Amino acid sequence: MQSASTRSLPTMLVPRVAAQRERVVCASSAVSKSLISVLKDELKYERENYRPDETLVPGPPNDFELDNPPGKNAFYLLKVWC
Repeated sequence: MQSASTRSLPTMLVPRVAAQRERVVCASSAVSKSLISVLKDELKYERENYRPDETLVPGPPNDFELDNPPGKNAFYLLKVWC
């Protein structure tokens, strides 16, 4: 049975289109496998070699509070002045 995308093609072109699709799927599959392999190697490297920067102090400075409202792409430092 022909798919909707091959129904309008002349009969002699249908096998060519199918063969081209197979090549594209095979090529993209090989690229995907290669990309997955590279990403796995990178994640392994980062897990084994990552060291946090010792000069960074955790949390906000002094009496400030860190605010990260939902739905916003910003962080705010808040401090109450009396």
